[in-house]
Amino acid sequence: MRDRHAVALVQDEGPDEGERGGKCPGATPEELVRVSFEFLLEREPRESIMRRFELAIIGRFFYVVLASIAMSSSFMVSYTRARAEALIPTCKVGFMERPERLVLLILGAAFYRMAPALWVIGTMATATVIHRMVDTWKEIRGGRTLPGATLSA
Repeated sequence: MRDRHAVALVQDEGPDEGERGGKCPGATPEELVRVSFEFLLEREPRESIMRRFELAIIGRFFYVVLASIAMSSSFMVSYTRARAEALIPTCKVGFMERPERLVLLILGAAFYRMAPALWVIGTMATATVIHRMVDTWKEIRGGRTLPGATLSA
């Protein structure tokens, strides 16, 4: 006897409610998810697939990862500046410093667009970290280090 698996689809109410798009005209979203899940069950061992498959939970996981990336890259902006300024006189390069990140968070919250704000913070803060690392490397190679700064291999 085959085990039963639960498949759920939660739709948000929006302007396209009731429309059926995609490459399977006439199929409801619930039917598409059910058929996709059955396809997986036929090809994979039962032990390797989740018992319950909910799109809402998977969607929330995406935002947790996105917020973690934005937060980690924001911490790294300050950390790379502090580490660089222990070796070179100044390291104020890059675009995404604290005021810019704060303004983006406020705008994202004010206009209910937090996901795009987090995307911008995550990508631009990572670019700032890389820019600071490259700038520090160039300064050190040019011999412009602080007196008494020691470089470890």
